[in-house]
Amino acid sequence: MLQTRFWIVVIYALLVVAIMVMPGGNALPRFPFADKWAHGLIFTGLGMLSSWSAPKKHVTVITGSLAFAGFTESLQLYVPYRQFEMGDCIADAVGIVLGFAVYQIVRARRRTAGHPLKAP
Repeated sequence: MLQTRFWIVVIYALLVVAIMVMPGGNALPRFPFADKWAHGLIFTGLGMLSSWSAPKKHVTVITGSLAFAGFTESLQLYVPYRQFEMGDCIADAVGIVLGFAVYQIVRARRRTAGHPLKAP
């Protein structure tokens, strides 16, 4: 089961890389901080999936996800119409921590409620 979860995270991470290296432009809707919201949402998903994949390895999940976020942001230095932005890194980090927190809250609630789908 944990191997399956690991591969789901790997596939999601590859999708994130694909999204981050697409040449930019005007792909996002026009509202304030749309880019930051997109980064936050994408990395919230990564934080949740990574936590689900390794539910008892909190430090590994957070540091690994943050390192991956830095890597993807650095890749944008080599993509036309993309650039490294510290604001994106912050949005990524907030998303990772939020995803981690949401997963941990859901997991704790399942455990205390005696949910039939027991949390790992």
